[in-house]
Amino acid sequence: MFEISFLLIFAFLIIARLSELVVSKRNEDWLIKNGGIEYGKNQYPYMVSLHVLWFISLAVEKNWFSLNLFTLDTLTIISLSALTLGMGIRIYSIKKLEKYWCAKVIVIPSQPIITNGLYKYFKHPNYFGVWLEVLFVPLIFKLYFTALLFAFLKIIVLYFRIKTENLALEKC
Repeated sequence: MFEISFLLIFAFLIIARLSELVVSKRNEDWLIKNGGIEYGKNQYPYMVSLHVLWFISLAVEKNWFSLNLFTLDTLTIISLSALTLGMGIRIYSIKKLEKYWCAKVIVIPSQPIITNGLYKYFKHPNYFGVWLEVLFVPLIFKLYFTALLFAFLKIIVLYFRIKTENLALEKC
């Protein structure tokens, strides 16, 4: 049986992702309308599939394989802190990039690349924020299989995604 803390976080994350997709679609339309070029079209379905499977894995592992109830121990505190950091980085990235933020890799040629704020130190802070969430949300509830499997898979997907995005940004 699901516990209320899991359901609240799970529902919050789904609402957050769906809200981001709305913002992304609006920005995607604006980018294309203003001469944006999409790169790595074949990667997007993998990104979406990975996120959907992550949500499914969270629910399945929590419901059928986890006997752990939510406890406020050291791992949970670290995981909640990392989740908060990851979400903060994601929100910061979306706000910083404004209409240029999109779930797809779409760039407008000759647009300047943002290199201040967190972007001065990390070329892709949003992806780091996503990875923190993928790893630490499951750890809040001691869902070790989901945490380790999807953190690893996300690294693989992000490797190709960042490579594509870097090539696209070089063309700007």
